[in-house]
Amino acid sequence: MISNQLSFLTSSWFPSRCFVCRHLLYVDEQSICQVCLQSLPRAHNAELTKLYVLGALIDADFVSALIFTDPVNTICYGLKYGDHPRLGGAMGYHVLGPFLVKHLKSAHRTSSTIVLIPMPISKRRRFQRGYNQCYSISKGCQKALANAGIHGVVLPLLKKEIHRKSQVHFSAIDRWSNISNSLRVRKKKQRIPKDALLVVIDDTVTTGSSLFHAGETLRKNYPENALVLASLAIEI
Repeated sequence: MISNQLSFLTSSWFPSRCFVCRHLLYVDEQSICQVCLQSLPRAHNAELTKLYVLGALIDADFVSALIFTDPVNTICYGLKYGDHPRLGGAMGYHVLGPFLVKHLKSAHRTSSTIVLIPMPISKRRRFQRGYNQCYSISKGCQKALANAGIHGVVLPLLKKEIHRKSQVHFSAIDRWSNISNSLRVRKKKQRIPKDALLVVIDDTVTTGSSLFHAGETLRKNYPENALVLASLAIEI
């Protein structure tokens, strides 16, 4: 709290630099400069085919904004392991949020309440990292939705009950078994309007196992709600 209040003093002595190119940021830029933002590799239909197929299995839209190549992989690694919550907010606000706005408008869903659900992490991983990067991304998305006149709330509906090993070096088959049965809706089940759109937010997708199981869990508990599974980046 105090550090945030004094940030205007420290910024003059230690000016912020872009996380990607390391150039000094302008006053209205946060974590990443406009040039680097515009140059990030966007995902297209060809890269998203496997996500469309998985989403159809649980009647959900499965989408991703970026392709997991340089410099996106550096950004995502920094989000997970580099203690950069402000970077997560910036990526949600400037990248995934506007991507969701475009998706919602094309699907004519802008009048519904949008419930942004961060992909949960275990208590151990939260302690190690100090924060959940997906929550930071979700808060950024919420601001982007608000700028577009869309009402969104961030609600951590899901809980990870079992700490599992990192999936970085797992095969596709192992990834599906590793995440299975580890997600639950929190015991105090939230009352969600039937017309609300549930949007699960994750940082990266490899096989789609984590987001798919999150979607399955929500589908069982909120069968009447429309569902979107969204990630910042997809590995291809």
